[in-house]
Amino acid sequence: MVIAPGKSAEVEVKLNPLGKSGSVLEEIAVISDDRSQPVLKVHVIAQVRHDPGRLSGEQFQKAIFSDRCATCHGVSAAGSKSGAGLYGSVCAMCHKGPEQLKTRAAAGIRRWTAIGNPSNGMPGYERAAGGPLTDIQIESLVNLIAAAH
Repeated sequence: MVIAPGKSAEVEVKLNPLGKSGSVLEEIAVISDDRSQPVLKVHVIAQVRHDPGRLSGEQFQKAIFSDRCATCHGVSAAGSKSGAGLYGSVCAMCHKGPEQLKTRAAAGIRRWTAIGNPSNGMPGYERAAGGPLTDIQIESLVNLIAAAH
């Protein structure tokens, strides 16, 4: 985005709230062609209000796939993606990389991905559970995670 001298603009800042709560301070850099101040550091304060730990598994399931939350959680970005692209869009916000997940049999990975585990806040991602993923997409995630171990 280019902002002309003396003008203003609205800038959208996205924050990954993973592991954060309450008042969160983030720093962004604004690059300028002003030689006296080529980089301006701007501090943005955000209030992270949601806490999945306070929701029951069923409440969290409904919340994360709601229109309000789906955009931030990458769920609406699932589209027709599969494998690593799908993992990056949907899973990586909570589970950094597939190699960091505990080794499980493919059936266990499939079950947790499809129907979730309400006791630990993992929602079910299959369409029958209210999630956005097809069986083929879930299988692509199972294969990716299994291959990482």
